[in-house]
Amino acid sequence: MAMAPPFGELIWGQRAQSGGAPFPPPPDAATPAQGKAIPANYNVIGPDYFRALGVALQQGREFRSTEFTDPGAPRVAIINSTLAEKLWPGEAALGRTIQLAGGSEADDPGTGGFAPLGARPHEMFEVVGVAAPFKDEVLRRGDHSKVFVPYGQHYFGEMYLVVCNIRRRGVAFVTDWRLWRERLQKATR
Repeated sequence: MAMAPPFGELIWGQRAQSGGAPFPPPPDAATPAQGKAIPANYNVIGPDYFRALGVALQQGREFRSTEFTDPGAPRVAIINSTLAEKLWPGEAALGRTIQLAGGSEADDPGTGGFAPLGARPHEMFEVVGVAAPFKDEVLRRGDHSKVFVPYGQHYFGEMYLVVCNIRRRGVAFVTDWRLWRERLQKATR
């Protein structure tokens, strides 16, 4: 499951800072070490999201089941290697913290600068994984910085189901979760 389905046009813009950086970000900060916030796509995901897309983690681990189910669990995030390199060039990202600095229309055109429900500016997340670069946007070029959090910590009311066909290596997206929930409930009774 994902708040913003891969290969879609729905993108939630945030800005990420190294944990403990001055907040709000200083307008004259030129580097992340000085508190500059890096534009990043923000996504709330469910279990096996990376596996369904065939994306490997370069470092660390996927989210634990308790991080999906316990809203009081420590805040964790998986970031992509693009963001890791921008925040901590040549250094390890695992175990470090990031904080959200809110969205910005100027940094991420088309998003309106809105933060999704549950994304609280200045909230700290421990980096538990670093994903390999992958393209999950149709209309945007390049490898953009990305932050992923488990849905149990930042619940979002509308989620998309990401389905992987292992035999054909294809990915499908279910946009009407209510219909699939009813089918799944009937099938498991």
